[in-house]
Amino acid sequence: MRITSRAVSVVVATMLGGGAASSRFGGFVGAFSAGGGRGVVRRHVASSSAASLAAFRSPSSSSSSSSSPSSFSFGCVARTRHSASRAFRCRGPASSSYSSSSIGGWAATPPSSSLFASVSTEASSSSSSSSSAEEDSTPSSSSDLPPSSSSLLGIDWVRSAVVSVLNDAFDPAEVARGAAMTKLDKGKKKKKKNKKNNKKGGDNDPAAAATPAEETPEVPPPMSEEERRAIGDAAAASANPFGTMDTMVTPATRSDFGDYQCNAAMGLAKNVGMNPRECASRIVDGLRPIVGYAMEEPEIAGPGFINLRFKESYLAEAARRMAEDADGRLAVPMSGQKKKVIIDFSSPNIAKEMHVGHLRSTIIGDTLSNVLEFAGHDVVRLNHVGDWGTQFGMLVEHLRDEYPAALNEETSTDVDLGDLVQLYKAAKKRFDADEEFKVRAREGVVRLQGGDGEAIAAWKSLCAASRVEYQKIYDALNIEGLEERGESFYNPFLNGVVEDLEGQGLAVESEGATAVFLDGYANRDGTPLPMLVRKSDGGFNYATTDLAAIRHRVQLPDGENADRVLYVTDAGQSQHFEMVFAAAELAGFLLPSSSSSSSGGGDDGEDNKAGPSLEHVPFGL
Repeated sequence: MRITSRAVSVVVATMLGGGAASSRFGGFVGAFSAGGGRGVVRRHVASSSAASLAAFRSPSSSSSSSSSPSSFSFGCVARTRHSASRAFRCRGPASSSYSSSSIGGWAATPPSSSLFASVSTEASSSSSSSSSAEEDSTPSSSSDLPPSSSSLLGIDWVRSAVVSVLNDAFDPAEVARGAAMTKLDKGKKKKKKNKKNNKKGGDNDPAAAATPAEETPEVPPPMSEEERRAIGDAAAASANPFGTMDTMVTPATRSDFGDYQCNAAMGLAKNVGMNPRECASRIVDGLRPIVGYAMEEPEIAGPGFINLRFKESYLAEAARRMAEDADGRLAVPMSGQKKKVIIDFSSPNIAKEMHVGHLRSTIIGDTLSNVLEFAGHDVVRLNHVGDWGTQFGMLVEHLRDEYPAALNEETSTDVDLGDLVQLYKAAKKRFDADEEFKVRAREGVVRLQGGDGEAIAAWKSLCAASRVEYQKIYDALNIEGLEERGESFYNPFLNGVVEDLEGQGLAVESEGATAVFLDGYANRDGTPLPMLVRKSDGGFNYATTDLAAIRHRVQLPDGENADRVLYVTDAGQSQHFEMVFAAAELAGFLLPSSSSSSSGGGDDGEDNKAGPSLEHVPFGL
């Protein structure tokens, strides 16, 4: 596929961090994309894929624990909402912990590096590791960035440059000492007493007498110089090197301010005994030799803001190099932390048509798969089809009457079931109108679940016929590598899930059924909202199957051992998956079993200690 300016602009916008830089860069892309040039993107990234993912970035690991569920929205797709009913269920969970990389993965060693320079965000010295508790990292010096490097410079590169300058130009220990003294000095300032009443009439003024006197708070004794010095020394001793949070670099709020804006001098000045413009001038002096090859002369504006702007020549050269990237990656670096990612999407129901909800799930899920693969992750595409449940007893018994050859394993594959939708409607009509057929259908479910040969053969016929129809859609959408892993696959694990929940006291009997009650979930009348895992007749629910799937995907030794699982379905199922993820976490299904090892985490082969993340990718309203 030919590179489009839209696709490149979206990738660039994500890497540059938005703002004027990304919008200005788009202008340079057109000349190279319009003519095609040498830029041919492999199937990993289509322009529609990149466009859909512009706003889809993963949360920072510092903001949520890896096993704690939370949902994020995928809002770039059409707005129609499909049914979340059992008859038309299009799957997808909603929880997540996010790694520090973006969902596309080009920020794992941050997309930070941009318009052609690689910047590591690891700490520049062992001392900076002590600042991890502050959820901030100290990038290595950017003064040695090679202008000819192959990745796109952006906001993280600017931040790393500012970090380097701050650590070179200012002593973190003295800054911490100054901050402590500033805070102590603020405590000295007392509000002036209001003497208006005394001036108005003194003690004889009736109005003053009617107003109760304000109680003067007890003033602590003044702090001795020795005590102040001790506090300053303690602050200096515990100081950490400057990190990215200290840079206060953001996309410029207006294009005439440049591409990025650095406000570090405003907060730093009072702690180092300088006025903000003087402080900003020192930062600019340090930045000039580091960013000069790519950026125009930094500008100090107002009281001490620093405006930064990429050179037009640099942006043009960046666009040219992206178009000529021999690897077809548009200069986007591979993820620094390869992960195994499962994406659960599409998930149509056997013997039913794929509706718009399934189509949206299919397109979004395939897009995410393409982008994550492009970023270097190991992606497994799973199609959790609805191929099990009570409706199959009805269908099998209808086949017994209308297509008896479908019940023979030797001849079942030769049966043309015709229009499956009409077949389903006919079976449903009989089920609703014929009491005898309804009884047969319920008995048929029991035979199917018990492994009856004829029932299994008929069930396989239905699944095979459905696959033929679904594949026509997948071929039209160019969907490849989608592995079917239906509800029936997890059937052998369902009893074990319920037994584990009961054994831990998480699942209890409720009106003949078995349910899990989670804190924070209630019905409209205020009563606890149950999450059923076993019905009163002994059957299982969607929640049970989803819990079994989670366990297989992240915990069981013979499962996938995934680091991350994305579920793509409509927003109407968000609460369902919030509850499923919460139950999985409480039950310990996100922890490795004693006989399974954690899948590899970073490039150094260390275990992924943070644990797997479960994420719902909702769409619709």
